[in-house]
Amino acid sequence: IIAVPADETLNILHVKTFTELKSKHPTIITIIETWLSHYDTDPLIINGWLDEKQTEEYIIKNSQK
Repeated sequence: IIAVPADETLNILHVKTFTELKSKHPTIITIIETWLSHYDTDPLIINGWLDEKQTEEYIIKNSQK
């Protein structure tokens, strides 16, 4: 989960949503995916990205198992 600080003074990227993040910093997804894919020796498969609403729904759905 990628989150932004609730405290505006700590929000150095000046974004509140995933859409804003992609719009204002278009290469950020590639940078994060590159970092994650080299973080560990285990292979990583990235199936995509969810926005904040989809992420919340995913968490709620999977926390009830």
